[in-house]
Amino acid sequence: MLFAQIAALGEFFEILAAHRRWHRENMEVGAARALLGELVLPALEAVEDPPRPSTPENICAYAASLGVRVDDAASLAKFTAWFNGHLTREQRLQISSTGRFEGWPPNPSESA
Repeated sequence: MLFAQIAALGEFFEILAAHRRWHRENMEVGAARALLGELVLPALEAVEDPPRPSTPENICAYAASLGVRVDDAASLAKFTAWFNGHLTREQRLQISSTGRFEGWPPNPSESA
C-alpha cells in the first residue's frame, strides 16, 4: 500500500506541473519524484517499527520503577509534583523520552 501511495503522490506532482499548479519556486518535479524514491525505505522502516511508548507512558513507567502506585491518583499526583519540582529539565526530558534516568536510583554497592 505504501508503494502505491508514493507512486500516486509522484503522479500528482506531474499533474500539478501539467496544469501549471506546481509552484516554480519548488524543486523540479523530477527531483521531487526522486526524493520520494529515496524515502521509500525509511518510510517502510517507520511503518514496521513497533510503536514507542508515549511521554506519559514513559513517566508512569519511571514512577512505577520507583515504587509509585500509578493507579492511585494521590500517589501519582505526589510523584508528578516531585517530578516537576525537583528534577532538572534535562532529567525530565531523559525520563519522558526513555522511561529511565541514568544513575537513579543510585546503586547501593557504589555508595559503600
